[in-house]
Amino acid sequence: MPTEKYTNLAVTSLNGSINNSTTSITVATATLFPSGPNFRIVVDTEVMLVTAGGSGTTSWTVVRGYEGSTAASHANGAVVANVLTAGALAQTLLDYANPMGSANLLHNSSFLLAQRQTPGTLTTVATDKYGADRFRMSAENASFQYRRVDTAGAREAGITSRYYGQFEKITSGGKVFVAQPHESHVSFAYSNRVVTIQTALKVDSAATLNLGLIYWTSTSDSLPATWVTTWNSSGTHPTLATNLAYANPITAYSGSTATGAIQCSATTSWQTFGGTWTVPNTANNFAVAVWSNASVSAADAVYIAQPAMYLGDFNGLITWVPKPVDKEVNDCQRFYEKNYQLDDAPGTSYTIFTAPGCQRGRLLDAFFFEGTNCHFATRKRTTPTVKVYSTDGTIDKLRDNDNNNRDAVASTAGENKFLIVGNNSLVGSSPHIEGMWTADAEF
Repeated sequence: MPTEKYTNLAVTSLNGSINNSTTSITVATATLFPSGPNFRIVVDTEVMLVTAGGSGTTSWTVVRGYEGSTAASHANGAVVANVLTAGALAQTLLDYANPMGSANLLHNSSFLLAQRQTPGTLTTVATDKYGADRFRMSAENASFQYRRVDTAGAREAGITSRYYGQFEKITSGGKVFVAQPHESHVSFAYSNRVVTIQTALKVDSAATLNLGLIYWTSTSDSLPATWVTTWNSSGTHPTLATNLAYANPITAYSGSTATGAIQCSATTSWQTFGGTWTVPNTANNFAVAVWSNASVSAADAVYIAQPAMYLGDFNGLITWVPKPVDKEVNDCQRFYEKNYQLDDAPGTSYTIFTAPGCQRGRLLDAFFFEGTNCHFATRKRTTPTVKVYSTDGTIDKLRDNDNNNRDAVASTAGENKFLIVGNNSLVGSSPHIEGMWTADAEF
């Protein structure tokens, strides 16, 4: 992953004039500059980020109008200098303080986890439910699907994450809304503080998307079951449930500021959009959200990669890095956990006594089995809803090694464990039983 680079006394000049939009420049000499990206240059009063090129070539790729500067035309021979800017210093500090993405508040930003489904298969998600872990989905006219896309076989320009999320409208067109809510202990800590929010976006058909900060002003951690009450016409934000509101952005570093959002002109190629917001002091909870400004056609998708929220204003967008896998999994398991393999959907059928991670217990006699305490890997956000499955995929059952399913339910669940109890009149020759479970503590 590129980190900020510097050299001393690196000065050259443009070899040819440029307009205010070109992203390829040629310089007279490059010898004194960093060997490669990322580094920042100033031409006249415009700051640019060099993302390709360096001391070994005089042809560079740049991001124009960086750190809030204005992209402008520049004459042949204009001075080009490598400089330490406020944004470069902030990025350098973040690179060292955040070597593996820990400063990113958002969970599952690598889109590694989609525990409720088979991640790589487009799966219908009910309104105000979750496809990718921690990403709540809703859509006008329902019919909304999620899939985790793996770039391992064909890497994509514009992102460095292996996985990204595909949020596809099916059956009929309509607006879409994807959001990640956070707990009150986080919201309170961020109150009245400036944050940088950013994400990479692309679409099947060019569209304006919105990136925003949604906040909740009623009882902490008691978010409504339905977030969008009216979808409204094209160009108008959806009407949110009572006590949910859109926060106005301060600055757009990519995209344009509008009431309640940064507007992002998304295309079929990846672009990273973002800017800054102040978290309102009335926010008992908040969520980072992406939603469409108009109807998304049936069979069209919105693609999201590398979403992030950082504390502070870095005078530009931040280089995204993933969190360690164990950290990503642990963050998500506070809200949803299962004893299936991460990529196995709940209800997956296994051959008896081959299920990875299964819960095992012992029958007391032909009718009852002793309660089996199941401990969660991570304390849950709240008392979860627990479902129990036989290893053949049948819900509310456990399986003995005579291949009989026996009635089972989760009982006395708490934030750190639950108990499996049950009975069944099936007589088996073996006292051993096994089963699977899920625990849902999401908003």
